[in-house]
Amino acid sequence: MHFHIYSKSQIKEAPCMCFYCRRDKFHGKGKGRPCTHKRENNCCPCSRCYSCSNSRPPCCPVLGPQGPRSLPGPQGPPGPPISRPIQTTSLLYFTFSDGQNLVYTNSDGFGKYGITEILSPNEVSYINLFINGILQPQSNYQVENGKLTLLVDKAPSEGVPITLQFIIIN
Repeated sequence: MHFHIYSKSQIKEAPCMCFYCRRDKFHGKGKGRPCTHKRENNCCPCSRCYSCSNSRPPCCPVLGPQGPRSLPGPQGPPGPPISRPIQTTSLLYFTFSDGQNLVYTNSDGFGKYGITEILSPNEVSYINLFINGILQPQSNYQVENGKLTLLVDKAPSEGVPITLQFIIIN
């Protein structure tokens, strides 16, 4: 996934993302070509912002001052009671980086602190990967039954702890 970081000056002049062609001045379809739809006040004529789907794009000026806040409405009816707490199980697979490998298997597990089995994603509800205690984005790894593959260019430094957390909602 690609994210664009805008400078302060770009944020001030950044147009909304066009609802029709899903382009803007800085990124999107067309490799950065700006949207060619006619704009009023730097906004799409459709008065809808694709990126937030609000009725008025955030780049459009507000036409007047905001009115005073009123009192909150009455509280709604209570929801149904929770019959019992949701039972969950959290299992941890630990290993340590050797500084070279990007693939880890069950045999690499360090059983002193947790399980030595890499569970299949089909057996669990959630999987989180922590490298040196830092939660990693899912785009950085792939988990299969018995195998963890790091989808990065360089292996973590030697001795860095790698922890897979498996959460099972019963």
